[in-house]
Amino acid sequence: MKTQSIVSVLAVALLAVAWGCSSIDHRLGVERADGPQSFVAASNDAGDPDSGDASRPWVEYCPSSECPAGWGKCRSDQFECEIDFSSDPSNCGECGRECPLTLANATTACAAGTCRLQCKSGGAGKYADCNGYVDDGCEVRLGSNENCHFCGDVCPPDTPCIVDPDTGEGKCGCDPGLTLCDGRACVDLETDPSHCGACGNACDPTNGTGTLPPPDTFYGCQNGTCAVMCARDRADCDLDLENGCETDLTLDVSCGKCDVQCPAGTHCLKDTFGRNVCGCPDGWTDCGGKCVDLKHGDRNNCGACGRRCSKGLDENCMNGTCVMACDEHHADCNGSLADGCEKNIWSDPHNCGGCGVECPGAGQACVFGKCALAPCDQTPETAR
Repeated sequence: MKTQSIVSVLAVALLAVAWGCSSIDHRLGVERADGPQSFVAASNDAGDPDSGDASRPWVEYCPSSECPAGWGKCRSDQFECEIDFSSDPSNCGECGRECPLTLANATTACAAGTCRLQCKSGGAGKYADCNGYVDDGCEVRLGSNENCHFCGDVCPPDTPCIVDPDTGEGKCGCDPGLTLCDGRACVDLETDPSHCGACGNACDPTNGTGTLPPPDTFYGCQNGTCAVMCARDRADCDLDLENGCETDLTLDVSCGKCDVQCPAGTHCLKDTFGRNVCGCPDGWTDCGGKCVDLKHGDRNNCGACGRRCSKGLDENCMNGTCVMACDEHHADCNGSLADGCEKNIWSDPHNCGGCGVECPGAGQACVFGKCALAPCDQTPETAR
């Protein structure tokens, strides 16, 4: 228990710095004879405690029940110092001050103890608060020539604002290598079948013949010219397009290329990039023709092919085992999935920073996973 107390204080000695002693770097000193409730720490100017140099003062620290500035407890909370008033949207700046959930094209969040707008952004568009009034939310949809990437981002007359359909981000003109077609789309004239070699030059699916191309082929755009191309995972290995792209590139005898045959004992599989490869890389396993990392990340093949982690219980795969996915403030201390991550290791003095980590002082608070300390002459008697 003595060792555990010393480790606990080691983990939290720096917390006192944020409470008014920021000019002092502290280190653990000598445990006092009256028990684990108080410890000796020294300023960074102090020398050897046995040197007898009284001009270099030592500062004594004790367990504290006091919360640091900006932290506290509201009526429904279980622990002291559980609420961070600077970021809690239900108690923003003080208990009970709740940030409104939604406004026009926006949500709100608590930042520095104040409710602030967070404008919507994504495939549906990106919005901004251009007039500075909170009540009407984020009133401007970016992506116009007057407000392209941000408020007041005006595009030149001959360079329209182009919006990425996936991110909703706007940009004046096209990226290098792309061409503006139809006044609204940036395309690669080398590969785009609707604008092959020039804007509006669409490749005819029948190449002007009125008949379909050979088996496993299609008319696409290659190097800015409409041409017969092989379908995915197919190849023209005999160089005779009359019979189409006759070779299957997913077979062991033609894995990814015409002349690649997989060594004995291996098979042609898809790697993580969708490429056809012989066998799986080290540390990966063949699960039904797909290379899988059974130890990390694959919820559908955790530890073994087909062993799935439950989505409803928010489990992740770690080291081949389905484990509860807790946030940084909570932990599953009883090993039961039924009650989830049941312990608040951010504020619980009986599980401070981890399961079973007990703060040694009577009434000692746990603040962001650290047992609270303060200079002994500033600590209430009840907390010693």
